Amino acid sequence: INHVVDMIAVERGDSVIALEGIPDAWLFPGARIAFNDVTTARGRLTLLLQIAKDGKGGKLSGSYSPSEKTYPPLLLSLAGLKRQGFRDSKGNPMPDAMSVKSGRKFEVSFTRQVAQALQ
Repeated sequence: INHVVDMIAVERGDSVIALEGIPDAWLFPGARIAFNDVTTARGRLTLLLQIAKDGKGGKLSGSYSPSEKTYPPLLLSLAGLKRQGFRDSKGNPMPDAMSVKSGRKFEVSFTRQVAQALQ
């Protein structure tokens, strides 16, 4: 179980990095990855990654509450989504990563072209 937790949220330096270890094979149409109020040494993390059944889009949402001892940022690794051809909700290239301020909820919507979704 610890290995799966590390795939979803790994602590490196002062940061918690979410989704960096997720295999691309997990990012298929209809995929749902949930991490509900999991405690790390640096704080508590909840996230939900959902890919639409048709593979054309999806959403990543959640929250991160740092522990009282440290206040590191949460870094969302979006590289796997980018490799699968996803773009941000406006159609712009997906960044490799995105920083989320501690104590904040987050939501990232993403999309991809129909031709890419069917490949």
